[in-house]
Amino acid sequence: MGKFSLYVQYAQEANTDETVYIVPYSELASKISGGDGISRDGLIDLWNTEHAKASKAFEGVAEKMWSDIFAAIAAEKETYVSLPRDVLEIYVRCQDRDKVYELLQFLGQLGKNIQLNFDSLRKLLRKFDKKAHNVLHVSSELLPNLYSSNFVTGKFAIESSLDVIRDFLELDDVASSHSAPPDVDVPIVPSLAAKKDEMDWFRENVKKSDSKEMKTVVAHRGFHDIDDDSFIRPLENTLTAMEYAWVAGVSLCECDVGLTKDEQIILAHDIDFSRLSLDNYDNMSTKAVSELTLSDIIALPLKSGARPPLLVDVLRSAKAIGKHAKLVIEIKPGNSEIVEPLLHLFTRHKNLLEHVAVVMSFDLYIMKRLSESLAVLSIGTFLPRGSISSFYNPFGRQSTLVLPQSSMKKSNDGIFKMPSLFLITESNPSRPHQGMFADMTCSESREKVENALDDSSLDGVYIQYQEEMITKFEAGSSLKDMSLTYKIGVWGLRTDPDNFSTNKKLVANAGISYVNTDFPRSFFDS
Repeated sequence: MGKFSLYVQYAQEANTDETVYIVPYSELASKISGGDGISRDGLIDLWNTEHAKASKAFEGVAEKMWSDIFAAIAAEKETYVSLPRDVLEIYVRCQDRDKVYELLQFLGQLGKNIQLNFDSLRKLLRKFDKKAHNVLHVSSELLPNLYSSNFVTGKFAIESSLDVIRDFLELDDVASSHSAPPDVDVPIVPSLAAKKDEMDWFRENVKKSDSKEMKTVVAHRGFHDIDDDSFIRPLENTLTAMEYAWVAGVSLCECDVGLTKDEQIILAHDIDFSRLSLDNYDNMSTKAVSELTLSDIIALPLKSGARPPLLVDVLRSAKAIGKHAKLVIEIKPGNSEIVEPLLHLFTRHKNLLEHVAVVMSFDLYIMKRLSESLAVLSIGTFLPRGSISSFYNPFGRQSTLVLPQSSMKKSNDGIFKMPSLFLITESNPSRPHQGMFADMTCSESREKVENALDDSSLDGVYIQYQEEMITKFEAGSSLKDMSLTYKIGVWGLRTDPDNFSTNKKLVANAGISYVNTDFPRSFFDS
């Protein structure tokens, strides 16, 4: 089963109340590809039936939502002469925050399911046209029906409604209003000398290393303690971990991001904070990040005494430290709901974009969506959220005459560099696959990866470390050839070599641009 089919399956399983109809993509796709396939007339009848079901379901859900909103604000007389946006503003003012959060999540999920239905119906036509080589394409006949669907045009209304709620909640800037800094380690007196010694060691070694070679080094989750202590080094994915690395002279820090219930993007590697929480008996620490609000996050101290930072806080620190400070952001597989809030952050904080070097994921579907959406932001002026989206671009990225993501584009406010977009692959057959399996020492695997990058308009790939990359000339040379077209990063397991010497060999032998490290004490040893 392909990645997209899995997404549809997950959406169907999550749709327990069946309030939103989800087109059964896998079932319909098998009818097209199985045996002799399906006739053109048969496909048109089947497609029209599914299209009608999706349209009718959306109409029912939208009508119920607005009925509930009007019922909740019935006492407000001005609602009867107001436009939809005004009615929604009245609703969010009158309701408590829990109700507003519920509506935010509902609209977000509704938008996600609409996206899936749109993609399913479009992909089915494409699949049929590719198989029926000599038959008049059905896409040209049915796509106009799809693009004029109520659920497709309704996406505009959903985006506008989400903007109203986000503006009301002041999602990006609320944390900045708190007087307390978002991430300050609690001092532990007995370890002050050891902590200072660790920082001195780190700064001195970075300073005496070749600055050009250090530009390929990526501080994995920042400069952190891999054993989850905060006595000597900061905790992973904290503001302090990133700032320590940047101030010492390391340009790149990798971080993982998650999305809270109220659509805050925070730094988080795990599904919850039980591993890093100061009090792992606290109910909040065992709740999924997606179930927490910003208020919950503020009340959730980690082992260092700090709270998990917002992504926007980390980017603001990077800007304050200097132009060299940049993030490599990883989106965990299945977190497709983070795409829109991330784009919202990029649009709202254009001045922080230069501090995002790479956005990446094991999840090809997420990266494809992000690529299509960022393509819109790459053209001329940065557009306000909801005014245009890749969802409404029927011809895909190429119709917009987009240059590569890494190109410079000018807006009314200046010039901004779009982040590079990477797919992450893995090469260990004994490890549970999170994404695409690719033995990068094998020409067939490299070709498979290159095809995926081309199809999704991505800039590069983050591959799992393999010893052959530096021990076998042919493998290294092939990767170096690939690096002429795509940027390549390398990540590794704790059992893999983690030292500056290996880093240099990967850069020299295989043309690698980024290499993750946890900076063990042996990292700078000759």
